[in-house]
Formats: sequence, structure tokens, C-alpha cells
Amino acid sequence: MVGGAVQRKTVPCAGKPMQLSNEQSGKSGGLVFRRPPSANTTTAPAPPADRPRVIPSAGPVISLPKPGRLTLARIDEKAAPLVLDLPAKPVDLGKRGVHLVPGGTYRASYGTNAIVFEVDAHSTGETSPLARLIRF
Repeated sequence: MVGGAVQRKTVPCAGKPMQLSNEQSGKSGGLVFRRPPSANTTTAPAPPADRPRVIPSAGPVISLPKPGRLTLARIDEKAAPLVLDLPAKPVDLGKRGVHLVPGGTYRASYGTNAIVFEVDAHSTGETSPLARLIRF
């Protein structure tokens, strides 16, 4: 992780108490997304991005804010880019038959935004969709 910290704490909740079965608890999880600070907010400078994010599987999950065109280009070797028109919901590229090369470094571009990531060189197959999520 770069530029953040993880904390776990219990907070009061207005919801009803819930008890998950063993099967349910193995499939549950939580995730929080926050918007980047606005231009008026003073923040510490972002750490240098020496290394791209590593995703644990050759089939990333892509989430776009609006339907649009995503371009996946390999940047560590010469290869033809892959261009996909995607909806504004998470899309599991592995389930669509799109499998990237383990160990490859890619640039995912959507509009004017780009995210560089690397596929784990020791990828052995599918992992949690959250672990494979690339969100624009």
C-alpha cells in the first residue's frame, strides 16, 4: 500500500445484530472508497510511484464511473493494445476471457486517466474480485 494506513476498529451501529454462518463469513468483506482531496485541501505530497500496483491474477476487475472505452496497453514489452467498451459497473475481465500475461506491466487508460499495474508473476489463478479491482 502506498500513502495510507489501515486501521480496524469496532464502532456502534444502528443496524440489527447479525451473525454470519461459517460459509457466509468466508465470502464476506468490506471495502471503503474515498474521493481524492479537493484542490483547496492541503495534503502531504504523494509518495513517488516507483512500482506499479501488483494485482494477483491475470484477469483484473475494472470499474468505470461511466460507460466508456478502456485501453489496456502492455508497457514492458511490445504488444498490440486491447480496446474494450465497458459499462459503468465492475467488469471481471477474466470471466470475459481477457487474460493478461503474468509478470507483465500494463497501462489501463480511460479518458484522460491512466493506471499502471503489474500482474503477479506467480499468479496461479483466480482470486477475490476485490483483490483484482482497478477502479477509475
